[in-house]
Amino acid sequence: MTMRARDEAQEDNALGEPWTSRPSLLTNLIRSGKDAADVAEQALLRHYRNAVGQSAASLEDDISAFQHPTQESPFLKDMELTKRLPAHKQRRPRIKLLTLNMGQSYHKIENVRDHLRAMKAMYAVDPPLTFAPSSATRVIVEAVAGVGALLDPGVGTEERILRASGDLLESYQQNVNATRQLPVSTFPDAAIEAERRLDGLVVLIERAGCEVVRQSNGKPKQIRLMGGSRYRGVPTERISSRVEATFSAYPALYQMGSGIAHSMEWMLGDHARIPIAGESRLIYKSDPYVNGAAATTAIAAIEFLVTQYGRYMGHDPEDKVVPHRRRREAVDRYMNEYAAAKMQATGRL
Repeated sequence: MTMRARDEAQEDNALGEPWTSRPSLLTNLIRSGKDAADVAEQALLRHYRNAVGQSAASLEDDISAFQHPTQESPFLKDMELTKRLPAHKQRRPRIKLLTLNMGQSYHKIENVRDHLRAMKAMYAVDPPLTFAPSSATRVIVEAVAGVGALLDPGVGTEERILRASGDLLESYQQNVNATRQLPVSTFPDAAIEAERRLDGLVVLIERAGCEVVRQSNGKPKQIRLMGGSRYRGVPTERISSRVEATFSAYPALYQMGSGIAHSMEWMLGDHARIPIAGESRLIYKSDPYVNGAAATTAIAAIEFLVTQYGRYMGHDPEDKVVPHRRRREAVDRYMNEYAAAKMQATGRL
């Protein structure tokens, strides 16, 4: 365990594991009155913070535990099949693409961990945040769905090459789009360099045995294996489709995340209240259930991430997944206890 991960784990353990807490404490707090109910909500948020923080702290170690692939791993099979390709000239470009695929996957994993740590801090803010935890969860589920597709242990090497190429082409093109908007006087070579990188990637993909179709402005539009029956889009699959497939147990997750991320009224307006007295302005109230859903979804994403990565490297990930699952289930039980006690004490959720 790294020093940073150890320090974070010690800090979170000081709060106590969520599944060892006594629900009766929460019930008694809610039944004691409004002030105590506010204290109960803060206790709920501390458990969100605890669970998310522990998953963030252990993620780095979980990934490190699977760093070395086994002989039967899909990772090594990808490499070995590529090294034995009859078309000699395609071998090095494909190995390079598989290496770039691992690189972009690691970037996404670190982005996940970074936002998990941010969520941990969000749950410590007083008064509780209204929208930010859901925004962080949106980033996490998109990144995890991306890693799941790129490192899917159930697909073949050629499909992985296509997925990796599609994601890389989209990323490099977005870099081109961004640099073209920068002032040339300040960044004279930024756009030229970005376009050069994109052109180099296209050449690499074509040398790997793929065809890339570009629009008149140079933007990659479609990709397929040389001589393949059909073209695929760039990327090969929309991120919304990836999220919906990965998190099918969480209906409308992508749409609700978009509602927050793009500041849509239908997701923001439900949190607005008009005060009974005082100045005439809207008051925004956080929802402990929405914040809890953000926490449980983020932890579920980590379960999937660790599972996919572990299996791609040829390991059984179950021992690493169990602590995350326990945290998620414990937070879910605690939310239910909170809701039941509040309903009994106040007649509303």
